[in-house]
Amino acid sequence: MARYLSRADLSRIAGKYIDQYYTCFGISKDNPSPINLEQFASSVLGLNVKMLPLCSDGSILGLTVFQKCRFTVILGDGTKLVEVFMPRDVVIDSALAADSCTGCRNFTIAHEAAHHILADLFPNDYGKAVKCRGHIAYRERNGQPSWEEWQANTLAAELLMPTFLVNAEIERAALRLPNGILYKSASDPNYEKILEMAARMGVSWSAIRIRLQQMQVIKNRMLEAELQNKNNELTLQTTALVKRNQAIQSLLEELEKQKETLGERYPNKLYIRMKTLMEETLNNQADWVLFESYFNSTHQNFMDRLRQRYSDLTTGDLRICCLLRMNLSTKEIASLMNVSVRAIELRRYRLRKRLELEGDTNLVDFLMNF
Repeated sequence: MARYLSRADLSRIAGKYIDQYYTCFGISKDNPSPINLEQFASSVLGLNVKMLPLCSDGSILGLTVFQKCRFTVILGDGTKLVEVFMPRDVVIDSALAADSCTGCRNFTIAHEAAHHILADLFPNDYGKAVKCRGHIAYRERNGQPSWEEWQANTLAAELLMPTFLVNAEIERAALRLPNGILYKSASDPNYEKILEMAARMGVSWSAIRIRLQQMQVIKNRMLEAELQNKNNELTLQTTALVKRNQAIQSLLEELEKQKETLGERYPNKLYIRMKTLMEETLNNQADWVLFESYFNSTHQNFMDRLRQRYSDLTTGDLRICCLLRMNLSTKEIASLMNVSVRAIELRRYRLRKRLELEGDTNLVDFLMNF
């Protein structure tokens, strides 16, 4: 399991590596320029970037290698290619070599470089933790979302499009969006300016658009509807988790009753195995990291903002804050966190103290308006 790293954490990590790159190539932040990803990967990280066919259907964009291994690919014409990859190899699908694929190619290199950065910084949390087949971590075109991939994508975006560089490009392009609305049309001069910015930074239109939205430079006219859809999805997922946990907790109680009733007649190995599986499911951290990722995107980095203002909040405190902001009941929160209702009541009391709330301030109202 990868450790929790917020967008702010990943931005700070990217900043340190960008500083190394700028120092290496004599670039000043007063006159910043985009990172050349292949130079960055080789000179700063010591990676070997290669372009090779990785698949016949475009499903695999790139991969990064942690240990020596053999890789086999069957091309569309039936040709079988066998390659031996070494540690710190980064391999990009040769289909991305075309000029029209510059944005995707650069982001894939940045994504794979991000996996290596995180593996280097946190060797006990990464490497085996990333989505691996053997000793290889893949970037797939339509891969399933995971916490590790989100962190690699976020770090890649911070390397390619750090805030200071985007701001410099905005000034250079004289981009002005007083109402925050951008029309994807040649009739909107700002559209052409952003296309030019994307080309200069070596990223795609969608990548720079998302980054400008994150920086609140532009608004998407569909953003409110998308946000509502995400919020609905988050609510449905959380409700499903509550029901699942409640069902497992009921089964666990029934298991304990059966064990108590049957005593030695109940197979001990079966009892231990079933209890372990249920408890592992209830305490599965993967559910939480995905929940936190969705929650932050829906609630405007609520966790990051809360952590910055109240640095002594624990991970458990932050999770309770999120669940209270969703207006879940104490019983539902207890089920999600696999603790007693009384334990949640005590944690709410301690949380009020850490947030320094006055006696007449409603905790839920405070968090909803934070």
